[in-house]
Amino acid sequence: MSLIVDAFHDWLRVERGYSPRTVDSYLSDVKELYLFCQQNEEIDPMRTETLRRFVGSLHGKNSSASVARKLSALRTFFRFLQMQGKIDKNPLQGIANPRLVRYIPSFLTVDEVFCLLDAPGNADKLALRDKAIMEVLYATGMRVSEVVSCNTGDLDFDSGMVKVTGKGNKER
Repeated sequence: MSLIVDAFHDWLRVERGYSPRTVDSYLSDVKELYLFCQQNEEIDPMRTETLRRFVGSLHGKNSSASVARKLSALRTFFRFLQMQGKIDKNPLQGIANPRLVRYIPSFLTVDEVFCLLDAPGNADKLALRDKAIMEVLYATGMRVSEVVSCNTGDLDFDSGMVKVTGKGNKER
């Protein structure tokens, strides 16, 4: 089992280009299925019935979004096993993701946006820097982590463009 998991790890990092955190989550989900099978004396984790029981056990201790994410990781694992010729069919094929609750995001009013953008003031260089950061966040929709990782080389003042390296080291 560990050789397959090691190969899966390498495939996720090298072939798929997933971040270390995503790879760790996927491997944790595969190990969780393995432990479930051991604890419940399930002989074959590749049987759809076994997987249905596993998914049922997840619902009691995880949100629907977490269950869906774990299923996505396991689908990827089984797809990897198919590509390696270890299994013929993905045993999760007939198991649907749980329904997710969709929340309508709250948003700021126009007055709140202006108040937020004016909050740093213009008193000194740090205030101007903070104001620029707020403007970039508002105007581009960049994540805070993306703004924090920006360097002066990522800015093109002539064209007014910012090179952004997002999640998964993807440039946008």
